[in-house]
Amino acid sequence: MLYKTLSAAVYGIDANIIEVEVDISGIKTNEDHFHTVGLPDAAVRESRDRVRAALKNCGYDIPLTHITINLAPADIRKEGSGFDLPMPLGILGAYGGLSKKEVPNCLFVGELSLDGGVRAVRGALPIAIEARARKIAALVVPELNAREAAMVSGVDVYPVRSLLDVIRFVNTGNGILPMKVDSDSLLDEAQYYAVDFKDVRGQQTAKRALEVACAGGHNILMIGPPGSAHNGVLFLDELPEFPRNVLEVMRQPLEDGTVCIARAAMSLTFPARFMLAAAMNPCPCGYFNDRTRECHCTPAMIQRYMSKISGPLLDRIDIHIDVPAVNYKEMRSSSEPENSASIRQRVILAREIQLKRFSSAQRANIYSNAQMAPRHIRQFCELLPDCERLLERAMTQQGLTARAHDRILKVARTVADLEASDQIAPKHVAEAIQYRTLDRTFWA
Repeated sequence: MLYKTLSAAVYGIDANIIEVEVDISGIKTNEDHFHTVGLPDAAVRESRDRVRAALKNCGYDIPLTHITINLAPADIRKEGSGFDLPMPLGILGAYGGLSKKEVPNCLFVGELSLDGGVRAVRGALPIAIEARARKIAALVVPELNAREAAMVSGVDVYPVRSLLDVIRFVNTGNGILPMKVDSDSLLDEAQYYAVDFKDVRGQQTAKRALEVACAGGHNILMIGPPGSAHNGVLFLDELPEFPRNVLEVMRQPLEDGTVCIARAAMSLTFPARFMLAAAMNPCPCGYFNDRTRECHCTPAMIQRYMSKISGPLLDRIDIHIDVPAVNYKEMRSSSEPENSASIRQRVILAREIQLKRFSSAQRANIYSNAQMAPRHIRQFCELLPDCERLLERAMTQQGLTARAHDRILKVARTVADLEASDQIAPKHVAEAIQYRTLDRTFWA
C-alpha cells in the first residue's frame, strides 16, 4: 500500500516542497528492509532507525517488512533530519493506522527522538514562505520552530511536541491550535546591554563616527594603537592579520550585498548586506604617529602591513577614523559622557527618515543611505553650490576616486538625517570628507 505526505528541504535560504511517498509490501521478512531513495544524505538515511524506535516507543509495533520511502523529486539531494516526521505518518497511513487516506494540504517537518519527541530543525521560516507560495494551508512543525514559522501570514502553523500529537492531529484535527504571533511586537522588543557609551572616556570623534555609521548603515574602519582592557577601548579584530585573499572576498558582498557559494552540485546565492566594523593598528607594533610611544617599525614593515588592505577594498568602507589613545585628563574627567540611549534615539530617528524617504520614492529593497546606488545618490543627495565647491576641492587635493565621491555623499546624507535636515549643508559634507582622509594618510 502507498501513502503520501508533504515535507520540505532547505537549500541555502530557499525551500523546496518534497513529496514523501511510503510503500509497504505487506510481506513479512526476517530482516529489516527499510530503504530511502531520492538522493538522501547520511542524516536522511539514518532516519530509519529513529523512525522505528519512535514508532515502537509510541506503542506502534511495525513488523519487519519491505518499506520503501521515496523523496520526490528524486533529482534534488535531500539533506537534514526534517523528513523524520512525515515518514512514520506515511508508514502508519500505509498500514491503515490513520483515519484519513491522505493529508494533501498539510506539510510536516521535524526531527524525531527515539522516544517519539519532535525536535527542532533549521529553516522553518523559508519553509513557511514556500508553503504559502504553494498555497499549502497548514504547516506542522516542532514547538521550538513554531514562533519562527508563524511570522509568515497566510499559513496555519501547528506546534507539536511528540509524534503522538501529530497522529492525533491527523486523525481528529483537534487538540492543537494554530500558533499566533504578533510580528510587530517581536520586532519592537527592546534590547538592553550591560555596556554603555557613557562608560567610554574620550574618543568623541570615534563615538560620533560610530553613530553616523549606525544611522546610515555605513561600513567603518577604526585605526589606532592597541587598547587596554582598563579604562580604554579593546580592539579584538586586527584587519591586516587576515590573509589578503580572505579580505578581497569581501568586496562583492560590500558592493552588491550578496555572496555566492559554489558547491559540488549547485551554486547558492545568499543575501549578505551588512555593516562592516573593522579595527586595526596603524603599524605592526601599533604606535605609528602615536604622541606618547615611539614606533619601532621600519617604513618597509609599515608598507607590508598596510598593503594587506587593498585600495579597492578600502574604497568600499565609507568611514575611516583615527582612534588615538585616551589621555590622562580624558580618563579622569568628571564630566558625564553622552549615554547610549540618547545616541540610539538619534539613530532611530535618522533611520525612520530614511525609510520614509525611500518608501515614498518607491525604492524597493533600500532601507538605509549606505544602500543607495549612483542613480539614487543623484536623486537624494543634491548639493548647494558651497557644498559642490567644498567636495570638488577635497576630491582634487586628496585624489579621491569616484567610489569615494559616492561614499562621501552617502555619509553626508546620513549626517544631515541625524540633524533632521532635508538639505545637505557644507558642514555635513565637511564631516563626511573628514571620515575619508585616513586612506590618503596611510596609503599615499
